Amino acid sequence: MDLKKWEPRFKAFGAVATVVSMIGLVAGGVFGLYRYVAQQEKEIRLAQYNQKKELYYELVDAAAAVGSSLTKDEALRNAQKYSILYFGRAHIFVIDPEVVTGKEAFHKAMENALQEGVFPSKQLQLDALSLAMDCANVLHINDVFGESSAPKAVTSEGKAKAAK
Repeated sequence: MDLKKWEPRFKAFGAVATVVSMIGLVAGGVFGLYRYVAQQEKEIRLAQYNQKKELYYELVDAAAAVGSSLTKDEALRNAQKYSILYFGRAHIFVIDPEVVTGKEAFHKAMENALQEGVFPSKQLQLDALSLAMDCANVLHINDVFGESSAPKAVTSEGKAKAAK
C-alpha cells in the first residue's frame, strides 16, 4: 500500500474535520447564547406575571370586600382599601386593557353604590365578579388550573359589548 498516494487525502479529511469541528463549536456557542437569552426573558416575564397576579388578587379581594359589605360604614372602609389600590399600584401597574376597563367600571359602580347607600349591593357584587373574571382572563387562570376551576361570569368587556 502506497501511503504517499493517500497522504493528501488524509490531510484533506483532517482539514474538513477541523472545519466541521469549528462550525460545530461556533453553532454550539450560538445555541447556548440563544438559550441563555431565552431563559433570561422567560424569568423576566415570570417575575412580571407574578407581580401582576399578586396585584390583581389584591384588587379583586378589595372589590369583593366592597361588594360584600353589609353596611354603608363597612362599605366606606372597604372602599378606601380599593381606592388605595385603584389610585396607587393598580393605577401604575395595570396595563392590560381588559383589566383597566374592569377596574374603572367597578370604581364607577362603587361610587354610585356609595351615593345610594344601599348595602349589601347585589349589583356591586356582580361588578366585583366581573372584575375578577377580567383579571382571571388576563392571567389565563383557566389555562393554568383547567377550564372547570374558574366560575363563568360576564366580564366588563362583555358588559360593554352588550350595552352597545
